[in-house]
Amino acid sequence: MNKIKLILCVGGIVLLSGCATPAQTALAGAIGGAVIATELNQPRQVISQPRQVIIVPPRHRPLTCFAQFIGHNAHGRAIYQQVCR
Repeated sequence: MNKIKLILCVGGIVLLSGCATPAQTALAGAIGGAVIATELNQPRQVISQPRQVIIVPPRHRPLTCFAQFIGHNAHGRAIYQQVCR
């Protein structure tokens, strides 16, 4: 990725130097230099060995069911609904 940025920056400076005023060319050179310096001053990333990932399946709770009171029917009898969680 850094090489692509460097190539684009240098290419932009080359293109601007042909059709820009000397002040614009100097500005493009300063911006390009700043980008290059920033990329060069960043710390290198050390690529380490991939760590082994252990996937533990989740603990399943036992399924519990109970009767939940809903109400009464037309004959006055209690109505329950079985609920399982």
